[in-house]
Amino acid sequence: ARIASTPMGKIWRLGGTMTVTQGSTKINNRKLSAMVRNVKKYYPEYNISSAQSLKPWVGLRPLSADGLPYIGPFKKYPNLIAATGHAMLGVSLAPVTGHLVSNIISEEGSDYDMKLLSPDRFN
Repeated sequence: ARIASTPMGKIWRLGGTMTVTQGSTKINNRKLSAMVRNVKKYYPEYNISSAQSLKPWVGLRPLSADGLPYIGPFKKYPNLIAATGHAMLGVSLAPVTGHLVSNIISEEGSDYDMKLLSPDRFN
């Protein structure tokens, strides 16, 4: 398992796996064990036993079946604009998503084929 090491003030956050599920927040112990092994490998000076009492947690990231976010109005509710399903790219794609949503609301149109991002594209 790959790990992401993020210093956050006095806290050191480790993360690193993604599992596509139907919304399960169950911890995958095999992946957690692999992450612990990699901490030992990449940070041999760190005493991993001091972290054994910490409780691992799972965060859910909404994503679509094709990997593209849902951005645009729903056919059934045209005044409801979707802007979701960005998976782990939400912060990175926030500026362009905001721009697209702004264009939709103000009816300015877009240079992009918005059908590719339609929340109804699988219906």
